[in-house]
Amino acid sequence: MARGAAWIGHEAARTMPPARSLPLAFALAGLLQLAACAAGDSPDNLSALHDIQMHRSGDEVTVEGTVAQVLPTTHNQQGRHERFMLDVHTGSGDEQLILVAHNVDIARPAPVQLGDDVTVRGQLEMDRGGPVIHWTHHDPRARHAPGFVKVHGVTYD
Repeated sequence: MARGAAWIGHEAARTMPPARSLPLAFALAGLLQLAACAAGDSPDNLSALHDIQMHRSGDEVTVEGTVAQVLPTTHNQQGRHERFMLDVHTGSGDEQLILVAHNVDIARPAPVQLGDDVTVRGQLEMDRGGPVIHWTHHDPRARHAPGFVKVHGVTYD
């Protein structure tokens, strides 16, 4: 029986971890939680393309791809958006062009150019013209998960 556990029933004493392992357990739990948070920043092209095939909108996605086209900045009631087409591959032959709409009234413009490798995190929406990723920035009102555009090792959020 663990030292100091004599006052509780024998079944509980057998299943309680020794006190010296508790700090290790807390440290391990913290590392797992940190890894789970960071995993959202890792590209998962396969999941994003699956969402597109299922016509699913609203999911937060992180994708990596190549800029296929830089489009003119638009201006509407939601602000100014720099736009570009991202060519996203899965490695198993699947490929999809996705429009990225990055609000430059909230985030710094991302200096993307044709052929750049870019990682994008944001909300996937299915539009009449095809898939769009928006909310690629922080939410000043903290109502929405933050997104980003990362190009040349610099994150624009």
